[in-house]
Amino acid sequence: SLDRLALYAWNATAGAWEHLAGRADESGTVSAALPYLPRCLALLREMGEGRRVGLVLGLQDALDADVLAANPTILPGRLRPTLSGALDVVLAPGYATGQGYAVVPYAQNFADPAAIDTATVRAILENPTLRAEHVRQIAAFVLADAGHAGAAVDYRAVTPDLRDAYTAFARELAAALHRASRTLTLVVPMPVPLEGGTWNSSGYDLAALGSIADALVVLGPLDPAAYTPGTDVDRALDWAAAQVSRSKLLLGLSALSVEEAADGSLAPLDFDAALAYLGDVTLEPPGDAPPGQTIAAHLAHPAGIAAEWRFDEAAQTPVIEYRDAEGVLLRTMWITDAGALAARLARAADHSLGGVIVTDLLADGAAPGLDAAVLAYRLGRPLAAEPLALEWRVLSGETVVARGEGQPGQPFTFTAWEQPG
Repeated sequence: SLDRLALYAWNATAGAWEHLAGRADESGTVSAALPYLPRCLALLREMGEGRRVGLVLGLQDALDADVLAANPTILPGRLRPTLSGALDVVLAPGYATGQGYAVVPYAQNFADPAAIDTATVRAILENPTLRAEHVRQIAAFVLADAGHAGAAVDYRAVTPDLRDAYTAFARELAAALHRASRTLTLVVPMPVPLEGGTWNSSGYDLAALGSIADALVVLGPLDPAAYTPGTDVDRALDWAAAQVSRSKLLLGLSALSVEEAADGSLAPLDFDAALAYLGDVTLEPPGDAPPGQTIAAHLAHPAGIAAEWRFDEAAQTPVIEYRDAEGVLLRTMWITDAGALAARLARAADHSLGGVIVTDLLADGAAPGLDAAVLAYRLGRPLAAEPLALEWRVLSGETVVARGEGQPGQPFTFTAWEQPG
C-alpha cells in the first residue's frame, strides 16, 4: 500500500531514523523538500501496530475496572496556564500514580471547549522569558511525582502568527522532559483542506511538532458524518500521516453525543439530554385496568414534539430527530453509543495510527457501555455489543411482567397482569 510508505533520514547524533514530511504519489515516488542532504535515507513501510489508548479524566470522573482493562494512559485535568507562566492546578481525584497505569498530566487553555483562553497562551508564547518560565513550571510539576510519565499540552486556537513561537515552546518543553526520561504529547486541531490540494493547520506546524513530540493528537471533529470512510477525517489523516510518523499520530475523540440544531450548528450533548424530548409515558386506557385488558403505552411530549428514531448507516450512529406538531425539524440528536464510537475508533485503526485519546468516556453524560468499544479497539477485535434500542419494561414492584423493543412514535401494547399492582 503506497500510502503506508514513509521517508526517513538517519540522525547519527540521536542514533535514530527521523521521519521526513513527504507523501507517495500514484507511482510510489516520495518527495520531500529538505534544507540539507541527508547522509542516509530509507523508504520504510509503517506498521502502526501500537493501538495505544489515552483517556482524559474529568474533575468528576473516576476509574473502574472495565476501563482499566484496556490498559490506558490516564490524562488527568486540569492544568491551566496563567499570565505569570505558572500553572493553576486542579486535578481529578479519581486516580492515583503507582497503580500500574501510566499517568500524564493534561494542560489545557480552557475549562469549556467553547470558551478558549487565547490571551494567556499568546502572552506566554510571545515573551521568551515567560515561555521559559512556563516550560520550567510544567516540567517541575511533572517531575515532582515519579509516577508521572510525561505531560500532555492542549493549547487550542493558536493563530498562524504564533506558529514559530509555539514550535519553540514545544521544543523547549520536550527537551526539559526528555532530559528526565519523560514524554511530551501535543494536541492539535484537525487540518482543514484548502483549494489546490493544500491544507491549513493554523498555528501548528505538524511536521516540526511531530519531530519534537513523542505523540501528536489530531482532534477529530464533532460532526459524526465526517467519520464516514473516504470523507473528511480520512482525507485529513492521510495528509497528517505525510507530515508525521503514523506511530506518533493519535486520533482525539469525544465520547459525548452530538446535538445538531436546525441551522446545522453542532454541540456536544449528554446522553440523558439527547433523550429528554422523548416525552412521558401515557397509558390507554388511563388509570387502573382489570387483569387481562390490553393496554397501549405511548411516549408523548406535552408540547406535541414527535420523535423519529433512525440509524445512519454511513456514520454508524443512531439518530433521534425531534419535530414540532407541524412536522418541522427542530433538532437532530446523534447518539454516541458503543457502535458509533467503535466506528470512529476504526478510522485510527484503518490509518495504522499509533493510537487514540478519548475524552468524556467516564463522564456522567456518556452513553453506557462505551468502555467495550475502547477495549475492542485496543485488542484489535470486533465489538461485541448490542446496538442501541428503545426498550419498554412493565413492572409490578420489582417483577418485570412485560418487556419489548419499540420505536419512539409507536405504542407498546401489553396485557394487564393477573395480580393487582
